[in-house]
Amino acid sequence: MAKVENGLNFARYAASKVEALVSNMLAASSSARLESWNHRAIFRKYFGGHPYQEKWYFIYNDNYRVFVLKRIRNIAEDCRLATQHFRKIRRQLNGCNKKCKKDRTAYTRAEFKHRVYLCPDFFREDRLKTPCRVARLLLHEFGHKDGIIGDPVYGRAESIALAAQDDHNFTIAGRNADNYAYFFINMVMDPFLAKSSTDDAKWCTPWVPTDEGIPG
Repeated sequence: MAKVENGLNFARYAASKVEALVSNMLAASSSARLESWNHRAIFRKYFGGHPYQEKWYFIYNDNYRVFVLKRIRNIAEDCRLATQHFRKIRRQLNGCNKKCKKDRTAYTRAEFKHRVYLCPDFFREDRLKTPCRVARLLLHEFGHKDGIIGDPVYGRAESIALAAQDDHNFTIAGRNADNYAYFFINMVMDPFLAKSSTDDAKWCTPWVPTDEGIPG
C-alpha cells in the first residue's frame, strides 16, 4: 500500500498549504472574504467569480463562497483523518463489485464518512504511478464523502471551463469533485504550471514533496 501512503502524504502536503488560509477566510467578514477571494486567482480559476460574472451576483454571493470554503476545509480535514485512521481507505479486492465497474479506480460510500474504496484497477493503472496523481484521485473521492459534491465534469481543463462559464451555471463548479481536487493540487504545483500542459496525463510532475518544500 506504499502507493496509497505516498499519495496521502502528497494530499496532506497540499492540504497543509490550504487549510489555514481557508479557515482565516471563513473567520473573516464577508467583505474581507470577497477581497481575499479576488486577490487569489486560484479561487476564480476553479470556482468562478471572474469580473464578467458579476451580472450573476444574485446567485454568486457570500453564501456561495462560504459553501466552497467549507467544502475545501472539510476535504483538508479528511486528509488528516484518512492518514491517522488508515483503514478508512479500503482495498476492494472483489473485482466483481458493482461499484468497481470498468474503468473505475475508486469510489466513496457517502454513508461511511471518510471511507474510500480502491478498486483493482487502482493498483494496475499506470497513470496513477506518481504520488501527485494518486493524491488527486484521493482528494476527488474525499469530496464525495458527505454526498454534496458530484461529478458534473471530469478533468482539469473541463473543471476550469466549468468555473469560467458566462452564466449562472459557473456555480456548478462548487459541486464538482474535480474542481476541488485540482484546486488542492494546483496549490502545490503553481511553480510548474507555466510549463505544464492542461492535459491531465502530463500535468502532475513526478516528484514527492519533502520537509524542505517545493523544489525550485
